Amino acid sequence: MILYVMRHGIAFPREDPDCPPDFERPLTERGRERTHDAARGLVEMGVRPTAVLSSPLVRAY
Repeated sequence: MILYVMRHGIAFPREDPDCPPDFERPLTERGRERTHDAARGLVEMGVRPTAVLSSPLVRAY
């Protein structure tokens, strides 16, 4: 079995006064781009997962 672990991308900063609660902090635009790039890299490597496990946090999707 090969296990790939991927963290979420750059999330909305907690220090920002408009920051939602931690559980609801979304990714920034750059965070979405970097996460998309990482996923594309896995596809280019031929990775074909049989299962995907994810955190329930907003920024993990």
